[in-house]
Amino acid sequence: MLRKLDDLGLAEKTLVILASDNARTGKMTCNRGLASCLVRWTGKIPSGARCDQLTSNIDIVPTILDASRVQPPTGTRIDGRSWLPARNTRTC
Repeated sequence: MLRKLDDLGLAEKTLVILASDNARTGKMTCNRGLASCLVRWTGKIPSGARCDQLTSNIDIVPTILDASRVQPPTGTRIDGRSWLPARNTRTC
């Protein structure tokens, strides 16, 4: 998929998020089996950047809205926070 985005010239316009859950243990906690998330956004997130900051799946929607420069509909409550402020650092 990533190669196809490159071939089509869409890599810089496409935020790719690959998220996993935290296996069979520690669901809904910060204790064990924490999940990992890989993010690629060519030209926007430096290659090799790493973020050890605690995030949650509720942060995905605010991140996509922020990246798309889309405001949620008036009166809509969006939980979580965008990851984009951390994208310009090698570690956050």
